[in-house]
Amino acid sequence: MKKNWRQAICIMLVFLLAAGCSRVPQLRPKKQQEEQNKTKIAVSIPNSTNENYIVLKEIMTKKAGEEKMEISWLDAQNDPLKQDKDLEEALKEKVKVIIVQPVNPEMLTKKFGDIQKKDAKIIALGSLPPDSTADAFITPDFERAGEMQAQQMLQTIKGNEPYTVLLLRGSRGDPIAERIVKGNLNVLRENKNIGAIWTEEIVNWDPSLAFNVVKKYLENNKIPQAILASSPELSLGALQALEQKGMAGKVKTFGIGTDQKIVEAMEKGYHAAEIDIMPELVAQVSLQAAKDLEKDEPWEYEQLINNGSHTVPARFTPIRAITKENLSLMKERLETIKKQREKKESPEKKPGGNQGGGESTKPAARGWE
Repeated sequence: MKKNWRQAICIMLVFLLAAGCSRVPQLRPKKQQEEQNKTKIAVSIPNSTNENYIVLKEIMTKKAGEEKMEISWLDAQNDPLKQDKDLEEALKEKVKVIIVQPVNPEMLTKKFGDIQKKDAKIIALGSLPPDSTADAFITPDFERAGEMQAQQMLQTIKGNEPYTVLLLRGSRGDPIAERIVKGNLNVLRENKNIGAIWTEEIVNWDPSLAFNVVKKYLENNKIPQAILASSPELSLGALQALEQKGMAGKVKTFGIGTDQKIVEAMEKGYHAAEIDIMPELVAQVSLQAAKDLEKDEPWEYEQLINNGSHTVPARFTPIRAITKENLSLMKERLETIKKQREKKESPEKKPGGNQGGGESTKPAARGWE
């Protein structure tokens, strides 16, 4: 009896061992593995409603999906304190690369240093915090944009009589605003046909302030022959004031930034010309730089620039002139903007929270909503 009992136990052990050996090791689902292998980066922008940022997001999100990268979008809503807090939260998420266009560069000098101490790479877009270092600085050439804008005006307004130009610029101390105005003046001060240059500071690129400034000039019979505006917001404010006073198209307006309403004004003949900063190229160069830096590989910068006591590798992305004659160049971008706005108005609810291949919607990365 004992012998039979022992034989039964042995047979059971053999069957159990055989079953255990034949069991296939449990593998993680493919989708879960892919998610874990994605490179995490964060992109912090000043304002999600700006059309150039809408295009930037669309291009970067699409390319990130192809490159197995996950982007957390941070919308500062024009609040430098919120941007600082968002960047702190991004560091807690252990992102490998952070791309930032500062709302207020002076408030981010310390934060840039903190990011690098956490072994994250930092890419600055548009402007650099003073006396800070970064792994990359990528920007349209805003000084060149200012020069091209002034040249557009000189080519448009003919005649030998001296004429007056009104410059609508951003806040003093804003690096982008300063570079645009410097470019404007590089050209205007050398031209004998310029009689007077009036300059108005529009704090925070506020279109309502631009509207009031231009309206006041017109009401006081101080009518410039041309208005050079440093952003789409300032162009729109100026155009609205001119239209209200029945002078749309009579005072020549020139802008930088090129959005949908500006294109419509150009089609009607109310707005003379634009300098397009080409956000598509900024997006492509930025994401490629992020990919290279994450792998500790050199990225394709053009030059080293001095920033206080630091030297930063930089690349200036191309810009182009837009007139009524070549507005067709804007067609694809305007279609992209239209589609994104339609999505925002009628969002599709998808399981799992993700809204596409390269975009994360985690609470720590509040995005372009």
